[in-house]
Amino acid sequence: MTLSVMGAIMCALAVIIDAGASHLVVDASEQVKGWLKTGVQYQFIHGIALIITRIYIKISNKKNIQNLLMLSGGFFLAGIIFFCGGLYSLALWGVRPIPMMTPVGGLCFIVGWGLLAYTFYRDKNQI
Repeated sequence: MTLSVMGAIMCALAVIIDAGASHLVVDASEQVKGWLKTGVQYQFIHGIALIITRIYIKISNKKNIQNLLMLSGGFFLAGIIFFCGGLYSLALWGVRPIPMMTPVGGLCFIVGWGLLAYTFYRDKNQI
């Protein structure tokens, strides 16, 4: 599955999660609502980042640049799973399935953006 397909799925799921949460957690605390809002926001941003990364892979003709972009996209996807998934799990069930799940996801986002910046720096024909 390409990064653009995964990005579109992540954005669609963010809409579903946001819509569902707005109906299911009406009486939840502000902290719980904040966790859900943050998860949805980060999922949208990084779903779009996946789509943009895939577009850049498609127009690049340099294999080393494409590999760096794929790696960046992989970190974005891992970040969505760990960071957003950790927040959703904490908000909905009060548990984190994996210790340090959310911070690891945040680190994945940072690495993904760092790799993307490095790729733009390395690619002399950048957008």
